[in-house]
Amino acid sequence: MRLYTLTLDDSYRKRYERGLAAFLGGNASNALALSEMMMALDFYLDLPKEIVIVFPEGKRADVDPFLAEIRKHFLPHRILVVAEEGEDLKRHAEVVPVAAGKKAIDGKVTAYVCEKNVCKLPAVDADTFFRQLGRVEKLIRKEG
Repeated sequence: MRLYTLTLDDSYRKRYERGLAAFLGGNASNALALSEMMMALDFYLDLPKEIVIVFPEGKRADVDPFLAEIRKHFLPHRILVVAEEGEDLKRHAEVVPVAAGKKAIDGKVTAYVCEKNVCKLPAVDADTFFRQLGRVEKLIRKEG
C-alpha cells in the first residue's frame, strides 16, 4: 500500500488486495504475519499523509529541523519525499507524483503536507510546518 500511495500505480493496490484476500482465507495462526497484515490493513483503510520537503541546492542541512519535527509526531501512515530542487526532484517526481511541481520557495526549504495529492499551503518556516503536522496528529488521535 505504501508503494501504491507513493506511485499511484494501481497494480500495487490490487496486489495488496489479492494478498489480503489470500491471507484471510488461509491460516491466521502466525502472530507476526497477522500483525504485519493488520498494519497493512490499517494503512489501506486510512488516509495516508504525503509529505514532500524540497530544499535548494547545497542546503541539505537546512532540512534537519523539519525532519526532527516529523520524528516527534505519531504519523504511522505517511510517505516522505526529501529532494533537492532541480534534477533530484524531477527524478523523484517521475516515481512519486505528489512531488511533481513542488519547489523551494524564495531559496528556503519548503515543506508540503498533502492528502490524496492535495496539499496545504507550502510551509517555508518550521513553525508553520510543525502546526500542519500537529493538526494531522490531532486528527489521528481524534479519529482513533
